[in-house]
Amino acid sequence: MDAVLEDIGADCIKIGMLANAGIVRVVAERIAKYRIEKVVIDPVMTSTNGNILLDERGREALVRELFPLGYVITPNIPESEILTKKKIGGVPDMKRPPEEFEKWGLRTS
Repeated sequence: MDAVLEDIGADCIKIGMLANAGIVRVVAERIAKYRIEKVVIDPVMTSTNGNILLDERGREALVRELFPLGYVITPNIPESEILTKKKIGGVPDMKRPPEEFEKWGLRTS
């Protein structure tokens, strides 16, 4: 990140799968350091076969340190269920902004 951002910079970036809390923290620090305003966060936390890719500490760091820097956060249904600890049973659940997102200080509209 440093090599690219110091050389040519970036107007926006997209963050995908991060392996652990330490990496989440470093990415958040770099985003703040380089004052990247438009950050798309795709919180990849599970594989297609359902294996967990980011442990609880990593998820906590993601919510606490990286989400507040996000411009757009794009969890899929399984990721939203992991983050909110709530089952999404259909379209009405998808349309209802999770209370947790608002608690995290995220815009939901």
